[in-house]
Amino acid sequence: MDTKKTMSLTELKSLYNDSDIQSIETAVEAGRLAANSAQRQFISALFYLERTSRFKESPGHRGSDFSTYLKDRFNLTFAFYNSLRQAFFLFPEESEQFGSGFVVRALRRCGEEKMPKVFAAIQSAQDKRKSPVPAAILDSVLTRFAKATAPITKQVNDWQAMYQKEHEVRLLLEEENRELKEQVQKLKATVTKAKNPKPFHAARAVVC
Repeated sequence: MDTKKTMSLTELKSLYNDSDIQSIETAVEAGRLAANSAQRQFISALFYLERTSRFKESPGHRGSDFSTYLKDRFNLTFAFYNSLRQAFFLFPEESEQFGSGFVVRALRRCGEEKMPKVFAAIQSAQDKRKSPVPAAILDSVLTRFAKATAPITKQVNDWQAMYQKEHEVRLLLEEENRELKEQVQKLKATVTKAKNPKPFHAARAVVC
């Protein structure tokens, strides 16, 4: 069977219909761990290329930065790579236990300093339940240890005062514009008068 080809629902039914739920979940968990391991491997390889600058040996990337290399060569963003790098290198065991996706989300919401408390709270809940912790409890733990955010202050605008100020500015501009037009007209008149002087008439001598 070609493992690269996505199986149809009919094929999946023939594969799993006779299996109990525990067997199917075991297969899913094995696949998750394998995917997590593969993800760790390629992030580690990228980390090596970044820190040694050997990514510049890739054709066409001698003058590129690592972010450009990631995008061009693997269609990955630096933010995606960096978040997984932090998860795997800072919390390798937790990334394997809870999944790299959850660790990335926890880092984003709670910050690196609070991560030990996050994992301790999850482990405590898991020990009490004797089973995997539901998503709702995981979210509640992240909410409890979430980074403090700046309070959102509601901005109240005095529209009447703003309108009055705008009206006053408009009147001032209109007055300045009127005065400017008057000055321009006076200047034009002066220039015209200078170009077209009135003819000079000599005074007649009075003969006695």
